[in-house]
Order: sequence, then structure tokens, then C-alpha cells
Amino acid sequence: MKFFASLTIPVLALLVLLAFGMPATAQAGCAHSADPVRSISKKNARAAIGCLFNKGRSADNVKKNGDLQQAAQNHSSVMASRRCMSHQCPGEANLQVRVSRTGYLRGSNSYELGEVVLASSAKDNSREIVNKWFNSPPHKSTITRSSFDHVGVGLSIRDGVVWATGDFGRH
Repeated sequence: MKFFASLTIPVLALLVLLAFGMPATAQAGCAHSADPVRSISKKNARAAIGCLFNKGRSADNVKKNGDLQQAAQNHSSVMASRRCMSHQCPGEANLQVRVSRTGYLRGSNSYELGEVVLASSAKDNSREIVNKWFNSPPHKSTITRSSFDHVGVGLSIRDGVVWATGDFGRH
């Protein structure tokens, strides 16, 4: 019985590692998605979040767009500096104006925009951040909307909090 008990603990630990401790990069195929956001570059964190958005979409993948990324990054910076978790912080323009200022809508006769925002622990990894959005029906609906073609991701870290924005668009 002693042998069984001493063998069971390492086997259980191995099973837990296999189930939960395996890097999300191996599980999802998205580089750096298991790394805490605070310990990797913003570029790598944004790429991991964009990759995970596409893993969760049943429609065509969204493509990274620099203008939307600029709008998302600007909004994440505003949320962090004002400690305001909202789609529009006091004194800030709305999503359409923020995106229009980047040039994304230039020349468009029609367009569609959507946004997801989140404030979370900077200890979280990209997978945890995206899972929080996917566990919220309105956010999941935005991320998976098949009409969106483009995405931009913004991240700001302040006082142990990551302020994240995903701006989606079609034009």
C-alpha cells in the first residue's frame, strides 16, 4: 500500500502537468500564448491574442491591420492611464471616431466595427485573456462575427494590470 500511495502522487502530478501545465503554445499552436503578458513583448502578446482570436473563430480568419492596432493601442493606453475599463472613457472619442482618425475608414462606402475590452492581471497569459472574452457571450459574439476581416490588438500594463483592447473591422 505504501508503494501505491507514493507512486500515485507523482502519477497524479504528471497527469495534472499534462492536462494543465502543458504550454498553451503546444495546445493551440499560438506562439507565446502560455507566457504571462508582463514577461513578453507587446508585439508577441498581440500576435498571440490575434492567433487565439482566429483559433476561436469558425469563420474566416481576421487579418492584422495596423490602423486598427493603432486605435486599439491608443484606447488601451487611455484605459490604463485613466484606470477606466470602458469602450469610451470620459473625454475620449467613440470607437468610430478613434478608428477613423487612424485612416482605416478612408475611402470606405460602408464599414462595420466592433470592440472588446478587458482589464486583467498582468500575470495572465494571452490564452487566459482570450478565454475571458470567449466566456462572455457579447464579447464572443464580436470576436466570432463572420463579417469582420481585420483586427488590431492593443495592450497596456500599469500597476500589475493589463488593459487589453481588440478592435475588429470590415470596410
